[in-house]
Amino acid sequence: MLGMKVKKLSVATTEGDWVGSVTKLNPSQPNNTCSDDSTTCYPDSDDSNHCPDSEWMMSELSAEEVTQAADCCYIQASDKEKALTTCARHLTSDKGDRDVALSNLKATLAWRNSNGVSELRNLQRGDDLADKMEHELGTHGRLCVRGRDKEGRAIVHIVTRHAPRGGVQDKAAYIQSHCLAFERAVAATERYGEKTDLIVAADLSDFAMWQIPNLELTKELSHMAGAYYPNRLYKLYVIDAPRLFRLFWMLLRPFLDPETVAKYQFVSGRKQKDKILGTAIDADQAMPHMLSDGKLTEPWDIQRFLYDVDFDKAYDEK
Repeated sequence: MLGMKVKKLSVATTEGDWVGSVTKLNPSQPNNTCSDDSTTCYPDSDDSNHCPDSEWMMSELSAEEVTQAADCCYIQASDKEKALTTCARHLTSDKGDRDVALSNLKATLAWRNSNGVSELRNLQRGDDLADKMEHELGTHGRLCVRGRDKEGRAIVHIVTRHAPRGGVQDKAAYIQSHCLAFERAVAATERYGEKTDLIVAADLSDFAMWQIPNLELTKELSHMAGAYYPNRLYKLYVIDAPRLFRLFWMLLRPFLDPETVAKYQFVSGRKQKDKILGTAIDADQAMPHMLSDGKLTEPWDIQRFLYDVDFDKAYDEK
């Protein structure tokens, strides 16, 4: 799990030209580096030695896929280092099974390509995609990256009471808007410090019957978080959820990935917020729906967030 102490690996690797011709490692190389659950196989940016299974995974990617794998990561490092880190993330998520990890990595890269993740990084005011994201994120004030926990993880805020009546009209844009929020939170976290995962805070106060999300779409979002952003979700706080949502949750939970479900935490009332959220997040990084003394009280302006705030910064950061 992210955030754990990383165990350094000192192993010999095969060097080769970068991107133009990726060196093929011996496919029969034993898969013994990441099979131990106590070992986290992340490359060390200060060390030229890498987990051999991560090196093997990268050698099985095309030059285009290597570039795409590097784009999954926002750490300050070379593209090679970032691609290796992405390989290692999938390898760790898949318990060291390099064949499964490679298959899932390729599926992730294909998903990111089909959902236009690279285009989401370069939104231009007035473009069709920018207009769609503005509507999904901003018209209803539903999604924003704002504040951090005490360890530097960026927080994605979801405010359900600002959801439009009539349900989701554009499924693709809905998924893309959540992808954009995740990407910006990952970028803000990785550029800030040592953490590489993020927090989601879902404000469900005033949740109403018409806001109950589509079951299939909710399952797809959960799959997105677990499969295409492996080990990225640190915690999802469900704040002030009414009984109606808890009943929906009982129906939904069996369909969700158990590892993702384990990261959900329901928090209601001032005492629980102060005890749980107050321990993890400082008041100057919290909105009032998280902590009663939360200092981030100004409503967010989604146009400012999309066009004026740097991609790798939270809303209030300069």
